[in-house]
Amino acid sequence: MIDKQIKAARSFLGWTREELVEASGLSLSTVQNIEEGQSTTQKTIDKAKRALEKNGVVFTDDGIRFPSSSVIRLEGKDWFVEVLQDIFNTLKNKKNKEVLIFGADDRASPPNVVKGFQNLTSSGVVIREMIEEGNSFIMGDEENYRWIPKDYFKNYVTVIYGDKVVQDFGTYGVLFFNKDVAEARRNEFEYLWSKEKPLKIKSSADVRYKV
Repeated sequence: MIDKQIKAARSFLGWTREELVEASGLSLSTVQNIEEGQSTTQKTIDKAKRALEKNGVVFTDDGIRFPSSSVIRLEGKDWFVEVLQDIFNTLKNKKNKEVLIFGADDRASPPNVVKGFQNLTSSGVVIREMIEEGNSFIMGDEENYRWIPKDYFKNYVTVIYGDKVVQDFGTYGVLFFNKDVAEARRNEFEYLWSKEKPLKIKSSADVRYKV
């Protein structure tokens, strides 16, 4: 049953097998084995399901469905890297390839996160960030940053893209897949962005998103 569900979910999303490979981190042969009902581990199946669930698929006892909204807890040491891959999959066929990030600090980004952002920018995704006042460690284009006054800044990241919002809670994240929630958070971001002036500084970062 699960083989038919995963294949159906992939088809409804308009994904090729190669795109499920990208989203799940599995090999092409493994995805083929899952969809063809070949023997595989539950851990492997769960990775494929997780990639599809992050894009709104709900697995039921007798099939799949697509609710208007969902909330997913993101766990594991690389959960934010998985978010970056989901951003790519979500925005790749959209006209508005923009990500809004509030409360980030590029200095805290490990190499795999930096690589993920570099992959996004090289694919045409525009990233705008609101960061702590005085922080000059800017890995994107300076024009795409605004400062948040120090008294109001907390390094708990909010990421807005498509109809999704991801909230960072430190050791885990929560993904909200809801058009109205995403629109509300996007409007809040735009309001705060409009209140701050463009940065007139030169980045002190030794690594940039554009390579």
